Amino acid sequence: MTQTSGSLKPGVSSGKQPGTTTIKLGQPTGIIPWARRGFPFIKDEVQHLADRFWNLAEDELFSGDIKPRADLVETESSLIIVMDVPGFEPDQIDIQVNENTITIRSQRESAGCGENDEDHFYHRHERPCGSFSRTFALPREISNQASAEYRNGVLTVTLTKSKNSKSRKIKVSV
Repeated sequence: MTQTSGSLKPGVSSGKQPGTTTIKLGQPTGIIPWARRGFPFIKDEVQHLADRFWNLAEDELFSGDIKPRADLVETESSLIIVMDVPGFEPDQIDIQVNENTITIRSQRESAGCGENDEDHFYHRHERPCGSFSRTFALPREISNQASAEYRNGVLTVTLTKSKNSKSRKIKVSV
């Protein structure tokens, strides 16, 4: 059985016509199905997914209905977490710092939270409501100095690194 593209009917082939391609069904087309790549490929993919899962579990934990995006940046003197939290009230954001982790959590409730009632009928509800809790492993020891700023829906938490935790350069002798 053959099929051609263009204006010809399926199963009809008129040979070489400009702009048409003939494909014989059941014959290889040069595209290798995923399953034919073999067990080593599958094993590598499963290992990659497992590594990503365990690295996530060690470095970051989150829970809740919302997962705000965040950056963790290190400078010479501080660790800075920048997190997108639009629609959250600054006084409702809870930040807890432990020895080597920081947890940022909050809750956002909107009227009805996307549920229809006698006064509101939602045709579309995309803005999430609910809570979030994000915990990050801190790569360095920090001091007791910290500050948090909320501006235009972005939370910036600055943690001063401990004097003991500053990295230092070690020269390799030859």
